[in-house]
Amino acid sequence: MLYQRGLPQTVMVVISIIFLGFQLLRQPQRMPANVLHQKTKSSILVESIALILNGLTVSLSIAAGDNLAVNNIGLAYVSLLQLIRAIGPDANRQALRYHIDAMLVGMFGLILAAEGLPLMVIAREHSVGRPTIRAAASLCCSVSFAVLAPHEWIAQADDFLEHASEPTYEETCSWIDYCFTYSRARNLVAGANGIITIDQLDQLPFAYNPELLRRKFSDVRKTQPTTTRALLSLLRTQLLLCTTLGVFLASAQLISPMGLHRLLEYMQEPDEAIFQPWLWLAVICGGRIVQTAFQQAYSSYSRKLMAQVSAMLTAEVYQSALASRELHGDFLSADDTRSEEEPQSTASGIMENLISSDIQNITQMHDVLVCVTAIPAAAAAVVGLYQLVGWPCIVGIILALSGSPFESWVMEHVGHHEEKLQTAQDLRISLASEYLRSMKIIKYFGWEESAAKNIARARAAEQKHVTAIDIFSTALSLLADFFPILSLVTIFGLHVSVRKMPLTASTAYMTIQLLEIVKDCLVFLALVSVDFSKAMVSLRRLDKFFKSLTPLDTYPNRPAEIQNATFQRAAGADFHLRDINIKFIHGGLNVVTGDSGSGKSSLLLALLGEAVKQSGSVTRQQDTAYAPQTAWLQAGTIQDNILFHDTYNEKRYRNVVDACRLDVDFAEMQQGDQTVIGDGGFALSGGQRARVALARTLFSHASLLLLDDVFSALDTKTSFELWNGVFCSSLLQDRTVILVTQHAWVAHEANMTIVMDNGRVQSVTAKKGHVRKPKAIQPNANVMFTYLMYFGGPLFATLTVATCFIHTSAGICTNYWMSRWVEHSGDSGSSISYFLTRYIGLSYLTEAIDGVRMMAFSRGISVAANKLHMDMINALMAAPLSWFSEQAISTALNSLSGDMSTLDQSIYHSIVPVISDIIQCMLMMGAVASKFPVFILPALSLLILGWLIARMHEGVSHLLTELVSSSRAPVLSAFSEGLTGSMVIRATSSTTAIFHAKMTRLLCASSRAKHAQSNASQWLKFRMSILATVINVLAASLVLSQSGKMSAGFAGFCLSQATQLSDKVLALIFSFNNLSVVMHTVRLEEYEESFHHLLMLSDVQFQRVREYAQLAPEKDCVTKGSEYVPASWPKTGTVELRNVTVRYNPNGQDILKNISLRIEPGSRVAIVGRTGSGKSTLISSLLGFTKVVSGQILHDGVDLQAIPYKRLRNCISTIPQEAQLFQGTLASNLDPSETVPESELRDALDVCRRILRSANEAEATATGLTDSTTNNALIDRLTLSTMVKTKGENFSHGQRQVLSLCRVLIRRSKLVLLDEATSSMDERTDAGVQEALRTELSRAGSENRVLVTVAHRLQTIMDYDRVVVMGSGRILEVGSPNELIAKKGNFYDMVMHTGGKQIPKTDQLIDEKTG
Repeated sequence: MLYQRGLPQTVMVVISIIFLGFQLLRQPQRMPANVLHQKTKSSILVESIALILNGLTVSLSIAAGDNLAVNNIGLAYVSLLQLIRAIGPDANRQALRYHIDAMLVGMFGLILAAEGLPLMVIAREHSVGRPTIRAAASLCCSVSFAVLAPHEWIAQADDFLEHASEPTYEETCSWIDYCFTYSRARNLVAGANGIITIDQLDQLPFAYNPELLRRKFSDVRKTQPTTTRALLSLLRTQLLLCTTLGVFLASAQLISPMGLHRLLEYMQEPDEAIFQPWLWLAVICGGRIVQTAFQQAYSSYSRKLMAQVSAMLTAEVYQSALASRELHGDFLSADDTRSEEEPQSTASGIMENLISSDIQNITQMHDVLVCVTAIPAAAAAVVGLYQLVGWPCIVGIILALSGSPFESWVMEHVGHHEEKLQTAQDLRISLASEYLRSMKIIKYFGWEESAAKNIARARAAEQKHVTAIDIFSTALSLLADFFPILSLVTIFGLHVSVRKMPLTASTAYMTIQLLEIVKDCLVFLALVSVDFSKAMVSLRRLDKFFKSLTPLDTYPNRPAEIQNATFQRAAGADFHLRDINIKFIHGGLNVVTGDSGSGKSSLLLALLGEAVKQSGSVTRQQDTAYAPQTAWLQAGTIQDNILFHDTYNEKRYRNVVDACRLDVDFAEMQQGDQTVIGDGGFALSGGQRARVALARTLFSHASLLLLDDVFSALDTKTSFELWNGVFCSSLLQDRTVILVTQHAWVAHEANMTIVMDNGRVQSVTAKKGHVRKPKAIQPNANVMFTYLMYFGGPLFATLTVATCFIHTSAGICTNYWMSRWVEHSGDSGSSISYFLTRYIGLSYLTEAIDGVRMMAFSRGISVAANKLHMDMINALMAAPLSWFSEQAISTALNSLSGDMSTLDQSIYHSIVPVISDIIQCMLMMGAVASKFPVFILPALSLLILGWLIARMHEGVSHLLTELVSSSRAPVLSAFSEGLTGSMVIRATSSTTAIFHAKMTRLLCASSRAKHAQSNASQWLKFRMSILATVINVLAASLVLSQSGKMSAGFAGFCLSQATQLSDKVLALIFSFNNLSVVMHTVRLEEYEESFHHLLMLSDVQFQRVREYAQLAPEKDCVTKGSEYVPASWPKTGTVELRNVTVRYNPNGQDILKNISLRIEPGSRVAIVGRTGSGKSTLISSLLGFTKVVSGQILHDGVDLQAIPYKRLRNCISTIPQEAQLFQGTLASNLDPSETVPESELRDALDVCRRILRSANEAEATATGLTDSTTNNALIDRLTLSTMVKTKGENFSHGQRQVLSLCRVLIRRSKLVLLDEATSSMDERTDAGVQEALRTELSRAGSENRVLVTVAHRLQTIMDYDRVVVMGSGRILEVGSPNELIAKKGNFYDMVMHTGGKQIPKTDQLIDEKTG
């Protein structure tokens, strides 16, 4: 024998030496020099025990004589390796440990085979001597010790990352724990007591650090043309390991069928058997265990690899986006052929979809590895088929493969629709993102239904592609089943009719099992090809994203200066800054002014490097802080926003807060500067947001401050206070300030004034050495069942589930018919034809039913997804405005993107297997029990044990699923916030690194949760796999006990059913675990009084999408009192407040206090006061956005509490402080409900064009310029069909405000509200808007209309009928402008601060009072 000659042992030693030498030669190149090896006292003890055991084994082998002496070759080699490992360099210890353990396991396997197999031969006398048993037992102890001994910790340090001070359990656990049993998750599973936090989880192993992975990927990506090749290059070692494990896994699947085949042969002809039948039971059992071991290893490595890929790509996308110039529009569809009239996706929507949906698609690629690695096993199965049935298997395999062209054709269509689906999803997410982030304006105009309809239209377009993918996927699955069935019946037919061979039980069932392996490979290839197609689409989208990035222009670190420069706002944009020559005064105040749309904000972006520099040169200080025109704030406390990750300094912080006059606002807030604000600062007024953003820039240590119109949202007095506290203080000492503003008095105080016009510098006025002067201030249930109900009700749900029952029954009948056929294998040709035709009929009937089943579930899933989507959109639109200030909008967008993608497609592969596996387990157990009633008791006992283990795991699984979700949400929120405020973040050079570090911490926490979830899942899989193996062996033992009493055909039928039962029990647990994760995305959560009240159904499984669908709507959206509101209401714009006290939430503080005011029909009323005085709150109260604690608000004599909010807001026209346009046409922006005649829309647009044109011409006349044709040409091209980009990006802020005026003009409302609507306009445009409003209100039939204006520019309201002065939530003064000036009260002070002499019609009155 080769074993006795020592050849296998010698080969093992030679192979080990070759591989070890190769490893040691490569190690210095691969291992960094700063690797820290931790050699503890326990490792010395382990080495000592290993040496003792190995020495004992050598001694016992010598004592055993010739039988085991050949093992001394290997044992001596192992001893040598152990000695080298003990005294040699630490760098080689890990590699040597691998070879020692591999050699011990290999030699033990050789002894078992050499000494155990002869014992299983029936006719051979063989015995094993005691010396041999002792030596083998000693070697067994050595092997056991090797696989149970813990590993040493090898901690890799990194130049940029701190290395861990102590190892994680995973880095030191034993082989058997690391690869198979996952006992390290035992404490987590057993110790879950209803709550698990990140801190309770084991630390993330160093190799999984997201920042480490990102930097490696970033370096590789620079050398590779595509993301796919970069991933393959970086992860080639891990992918090779997973592929190798997958090949072993697929090969291990052949062991149990071989044991079954031999067992059936023994039962058919026991007299001719060579080996004992118990050998084949051991083969069946061993095969299942080996398969489980490789399944555990492959699943663990592949899942953790995909988690690494997810963290790596998320971090790289985030870092790349922050390092690049801001993206605009649908940057992934640069070559798209869609017309401009079609809605376009937005950059923010695409980016959010990239990290929530596309990266998820890429991480599903580990299933492709399983499919690829199954090909060698399928090839081995083909060889086995040839040995069983001969040449007919070749015909059968050709038939099985003949479906490939059809499958390829279907796959092309699937890939086409996948790309279209991603584009449609981008558009839907872009629309949802735009609407949700502009919910205030939508609710102001009562456009919730119109917005929901627009999203629904985008969803319908998306759903067409989902339906097409479902149809093609079903066709793909049917094709993958059709041809293997044709192959099977052809093989059987040729075998019995042409070759004239009997169809024995062993041949029939072995052929079925081997062909099943080939079929599974083909089916899995077809199904995985869909995931592969989706992943490739997502990888191509990532490639387009990376190619779309344009690095920021980096300028020399010198004082700010621009020389002969031309800038383009963005690639492809029409607007340019041309011939810019400015040398800003270093350490001074540089003011940029000009008309709306003249290029003021673009000049700041050019300095930041956000605009494309086409020519010229730019220099600026590297330390820059930027405050944009629309203040960007993070979700968190006000203090966190001001600090902006900087170190807290009490004195500096207080100086900044006082200078920005935020101390007054903090005093009126219950939580002060610890008040939590939502995304974008929803909880603050416009002026408060602007001052917090300014405070953030002042608290920074930047030497260059870029401030974009920080005064626009402030009243005059607060502006003066801000001027005195900030611009006339030491906070700006030695700091260069470039300020965009419309205020002339600010320009007069500047060291340099730059006037912009149509993208050019019109004039530059320098006043070096000018000292800024302060302005004088006068004193003053079951989840799955519930989900199935969304299929269309109980009837449709029942019919859908019934298709699974019928399909399983048909499959069992087909297998039973095969057993009948085998029993009559020796009958005549007519009998063969009889059994063959019916077997073909049953096979294809089963396949047809399977097609019906798939389409039934696809239809139900589509209906459920659409209903959940519409419920969610409608609930979000109906949610109170306060909800958007308390919740992160990015989380809702993630549900609309990633969760809806799961509900559209991924959930099919989760819910259908669970239902099918449950039904199959029941019917298969019944089939086996019909022949072996005794099987029921042990099988049920094992199933109950499995259920208890699963229940133990389920408790921690829910908690870990929650933890994974909750740890992922901050990542998405930080990603969204980072993109929104990217320009602010990039402006300060040190801030970018802070945000990168923050994202790394969040990704580490998310990876820790995923890591723990994977370990807990593998813990369950190992134990359930062992139980499934016991069930399989139990059935085989019962069949074997009936040898001679049962035909081989029925024995094969029972064994095949038992094998499938054990597989289905295992699959059921895995599928249910997967469903638990997927159904978590459809959380059932009832929101009544609190947004955190959860409805527990099916062991606290929650559905995340329905969480939003169950959001509590605005209270009293529909009231019983609405039936008493006359149909003709309102006839006038009369408004009356009777002792009104309001809050934003029932438990909050009073914002307006005891307000009494009556506004008569036909009047124009101005509301003035400092920021935070309650002006905007009063406007919000008139629209029903606040909680009336006491008193009444009457509109045309009807209490607002009795008016449905939708009807109320549709009867009021509002121009808010921050004008918002949505992507689409101008017509859709003016009238989303499409109820206004087109002629009226054109008339309103003509008014707006006249305002913009007159302002442009007036500016040209005043400045002596004659060329105003360019702007006029742009204005004249405005039509109802003009496309508006996302957020109105193709219009300036002032132009957007003017266009918002059209909405007021076409609604003809009795009550018109302007909330600081003209704050960002230049004076000429402002005057034009006011004139248009006066004209509109003086039209015939408009005598009962009311105009209420919140104003900061007092010049525009001096001809109003009444002025209401507010302060600290109370009315301080009410009267006409002349009356209030005569009183010399608060309003008089405000006029004086403005420069009363310059206000028309007041100079004479002021002179009289002051003279």
